[in-house]
Amino acid sequence: VSNYAIGHFAAERVMARMCGARQRPCLVLRPNAVFGMPDLTSFRRWQLIPFSFPRAAVETGKIVLKTSGVQRRNFVGTPTIGEMICNFLAQEDIPRFTLLNPVGTTNQSIVDFARQVAVIAGKVLQRPIHVEAPLPQPSDLAAASVFYRSSVVSVQPEPLSLDAFVRQFIVLLSQSPQQE
Repeated sequence: VSNYAIGHFAAERVMARMCGARQRPCLVLRPNAVFGMPDLTSFRRWQLIPFSFPRAAVETGKIVLKTSGVQRRNFVGTPTIGEMICNFLAQEDIPRFTLLNPVGTTNQSIVDFARQVAVIAGKVLQRPIHVEAPLPQPSDLAAASVFYRSSVVSVQPEPLSLDAFVRQFIVLLSQSPQQE
């Protein structure tokens, strides 16, 4: 278990305690890889792969992975998360504490997502985009076997497809000054 995961779990416990003490409802969402069009004037989460890969494709013509990329991610769009929040708020009797794991319709490895971005960016930018990744190690095999499921029904298919997001985001980035 990582410090990142422990920090998130601790924050969830604090929220649950505060909501119970104050008699206020609380919804905690645990999405995996969220995508949606950001406001480039204030966006600062460039390290997240739905944003970093298209940015690297536009700015450098290549996507460089820090690992082999066999780790799997579930990509969920912001409209789906918004729908979950609206459904939570629309309940007649809102529970004090609810924890949900939003699951999108696209499950794939990081390297497959990088390749998908490279293909889309290559078509949009009309130039080749390269993907560089280290070879998988034996320790990577466990990460390759993770799949995401949820008992919570989401919009099917998502209102904003991952392909459409990547295409629109690459167009936006290619028309904007480089971001810091």
